[in-house]
Amino acid sequence: DNIFLYIRHQNSLISAVKNLESFVSTMYALTGWTYAILSILCFGSFGVPIKSRVTVLLDIDPLVFQTYKTLACLFTSPIVLLVPGTDFSFTPWGIVSGIFWVPAGVAAIVAVRLAGLAVGQGVSTFPRSDNFLIVKYRRAY
Repeated sequence: DNIFLYIRHQNSLISAVKNLESFVSTMYALTGWTYAILSILCFGSFGVPIKSRVTVLLDIDPLVFQTYKTLACLFTSPIVLLVPGTDFSFTPWGIVSGIFWVPAGVAAIVAVRLAGLAVGQGVSTFPRSDNFLIVKYRRAY
């Protein structure tokens, strides 16, 4: 009789662990989608000030705008470390990414300035989304 209670207890523990794993994976997915939507709203709106009347009149250099974007990322990126389970790790790929960050950002600013906000953002966003999918695919396998 005790063996049946033990087996029933083990089955309920296994079921509880599976439910917890399902809950955790759902929470990770929801957290990921939340940050993706925030990224779309925040990162995708950097081109709006480029087309403002004051900016056009002042004819601000694209490198100055890129400096503003870089400083904004520098000061807001540590917020990610407040997410539970996130830790800081240095990788040389961060340096490589930084090398491409400035020219790509300047090119995106020039594209918005010359082609307009919709076309400039749409064209410059495609390579970023493509690279995101490649990185996610690489990490998954």
